[in-house]
Amino acid sequence: SSEGANQMVERLRSAIVQPEVFQILATKAFSMGFKLLKLDDFYYVDPIDKSISTKQGIRMLFESGVRAVFRLSGTGSEGATIRLYIEKFEPNQDLHHRSAQEELAEIHKAASAMAMLHEFTGRHSPTVIT
Repeated sequence: SSEGANQMVERLRSAIVQPEVFQILATKAFSMGFKLLKLDDFYYVDPIDKSISTKQGIRMLFESGVRAVFRLSGTGSEGATIRLYIEKFEPNQDLHHRSAQEELAEIHKAASAMAMLHEFTGRHSPTVIT
């Protein structure tokens, strides 16, 4: 539901300014093998007109250089889409043959647990993977 998705994002947003909430997320990340360095609320500056679009997604930045971004869209009364973007740089070319789903599975699991995605939405897995 939109309500659950909005609550999830607001909880993540609260961790940006409330150290005790950030510590809960950092402890969860650490228990899953990741060190959370920072959360921020991504914003976009248009290169042409310099307008600023705020609240474009909650970024989780990890010590390993991995980034996860939760972005909410379609937040009308009928439902919301939560998009999870994950980036990981792999310098070892011998591992480039691995599928993205295989390579990113652990950070996907950790980010979803930190966000309490299942608790807020009831979902265990994505409906679309691209």
